[in-house]
Amino acid sequence: MEKIASIIGRVISSTEKKGSGKEDVFQDIRDSKDIDTLWFKIVDERLRAHSYVENVRRNILFVRVDSSCYLAEGKMKKGEILSRLRAAGWGNIKNIEYRI
Repeated sequence: MEKIASIIGRVISSTEKKGSGKEDVFQDIRDSKDIDTLWFKIVDERLRAHSYVENVRRNILFVRVDSSCYLAEGKMKKGEILSRLRAAGWGNIKNIEYRI
């Protein structure tokens, strides 16, 4: 039976070889915290009360909403919100994915 340390070492080694460095992961975490604050400044009060930023990954902003009504509203306002994000210096965000 193979030891867990050996398996983890192999996984980490193969991940580093593929070029997906740890820095990218930490950058996503920093981006999530910064954009969470911005989200509450640029989104209207109604949607803001029923949504929050889950994370940023590969230039996609993932937003959690609490009902299908706000899922639909978020999708309708996606273009407007992306424009506001770009104006605030977040041009790297290419899409918003809403989830319930």
